Amino acid sequence: MRIYKFINKRCAYYFKGFKLFEREGNLSKAIENFCDNPCDDSAKEVYKAFLYTYRFLGLEEVIEAMHRFEVTAARMIPCQRDHYVHTVNVFLLGVSIFVCNKNVRDALNISTDYPDRYPTLEEEFLFRWGMSALFHDVGYPLEIAYESIHEFSSMLMLPNLYCQSGDIVSGKTSRKTKHPILTLKFCNFADFLYINALGPLDKCKEEYLKKYPNFKKNLSNNIIKLLSCKISNCLGIASKKVICQKLGKAIDNGLEQGLLDHGLYSAIIFLKWHNEAFLKSKWNPAYFYIPIVDAATAIFLHNAYDYIFNIPPFNLGALEIKKHPLSFLLILCDKVQEVDRAPYGYANKDINFTDCSVYIDDNAFDLKLSARKGEDKKLAKLRVEEIARSIQNSIDITGVFKKFSIGLKKVS
Repeated sequence: MRIYKFINKRCAYYFKGFKLFEREGNLSKAIENFCDNPCDDSAKEVYKAFLYTYRFLGLEEVIEAMHRFEVTAARMIPCQRDHYVHTVNVFLLGVSIFVCNKNVRDALNISTDYPDRYPTLEEEFLFRWGMSALFHDVGYPLEIAYESIHEFSSMLMLPNLYCQSGDIVSGKTSRKTKHPILTLKFCNFADFLYINALGPLDKCKEEYLKKYPNFKKNLSNNIIKLLSCKISNCLGIASKKVICQKLGKAIDNGLEQGLLDHGLYSAIIFLKWHNEAFLKSKWNPAYFYIPIVDAATAIFLHNAYDYIFNIPPFNLGALEIKKHPLSFLLILCDKVQEVDRAPYGYANKDINFTDCSVYIDDNAFDLKLSARKGEDKKLAKLRVEEIARSIQNSIDITGVFKKFSIGLKKVS
């Protein structure tokens, strides 16, 4: 596909601009191989190389579990799509946008500044963005599992039979339920939201306190409180308590109504696993509380921004990049990647796009999609317009790209 040629070229340029450390070569090579042949196997090498680069290889288990579950279980529900190759596509598109657009680089340069930052913006961005993009969907198995339970329980409890010419036959219309028949409940949910407080080693404590004199101010053992504090600061919402209440309500409503937010659970899983990694390694806790929490915030907001912060009582409107650049970039890349994803659901009827081309610079973002032969031209056009509208509703895209367009190039 033409877009992979574009991405490969931009990523090669990106890695030529700096030297991360001795492990960086594995990642650039894995990316090159993926662009030549985007598939599950080459995607796995990108995940592995990224985690190897930052000495987090044990976290590959979380990503592999997501992939294994969606491949084996997702066919049990009507509509589901790939998240494994998709996530690598999101990661690489974000790197390409970073290379091509100065507004994105400038916003990230401001938001990522702290005493222990990597020597260059490129290095700091790669760490934060890689963590955000590659882990943003790891909570999907919970959503799939819940949908699977709902699908099967609805079939069991709601017989859909008709008498036709003296025979009992299955109804041709699909079952529709206003509420889930079964709901989920976490035992010891407080434990699920718990993380360990991380402090510096005694020998580093004096130096650490000089760099971070207020590090205890926003320290919390509760993931919701930790995320709420970060969101309060970056989105400019005064009341952390109100944010906590909204996040708690989102969890409760999701469990009761069968609407689990994969972004929220992805952020929780991401933080719990990284917290354990920092606890065992005794690494500098600043790396957890600043870049890792920043990445977790992006993972949460990429799905929750619209249904929590873009409605009352917050009414923040389209997210400006200066408020949280990682979230802005993740929302953009994730929504762009709504197309060209392998379907797993047994009744998936989404439009199939065979190719796309993209042009990105400091002023413009132009994506052109080509639909597969035989696809309905009107439906394809509506699908493309829906993606563009969704992006414009969620983020202030014209604040970064004066010219923004997503269109249908050709339907053959």
